[in-house]
Amino acid sequence: MARAEFKVTMSKQEVVAAALPLQEHWLPLSNLDLLLQPLDVGVFFCYKNKQSMSFGSMVGVLKKAMAQALMTFYAFSGEVVPNSVGEPEILCNNRGVDFAEAFADVELKELNLYDPDESIEGKLVPNKKHGVLAVQVELCRMANGSQLGRWTLGGARRFSGRTISRREAMPGM
Repeated sequence: MARAEFKVTMSKQEVVAAALPLQEHWLPLSNLDLLLQPLDVGVFFCYKNKQSMSFGSMVGVLKKAMAQALMTFYAFSGEVVPNSVGEPEILCNNRGVDFAEAFADVELKELNLYDPDESIEGKLVPNKKHGVLAVQVELCRMANGSQLGRWTLGGARRFSGRTISRREAMPGM
């Protein structure tokens, strides 16, 4: 199958930090993290807007929930930097998470989800530029004229611990 051709238009890019200031500190990576090559993982979520919220309202809820979740999962708002001996460590400095809003001119059925590298990589899954985590929220068209909301996480390094799900972070959506 040929590479999926569709346009993704970025409308806004910003950084979302924890809702309250955090004390800066360092977290060492696990021995397993130090032995294995760094691996960026993309996670892709789709949902229908059942509450008839505007795209801006949904994005606002997501950003607010993310800012609250980053208070508990503060390592995700930091950045990976070398320590004094050159090994990577997480600097928990509340740098924040890169957060992008976009519109994707594609229907879900047009994507080849059996080969995500072919259809969504670099367009619907954000490339992490800074920090530990990047989030991109897209509004997509659907065949019946309605719209589909989608948000993706990109660049999350391996961590011991549990990541928060959308349902836990935003119970009202």
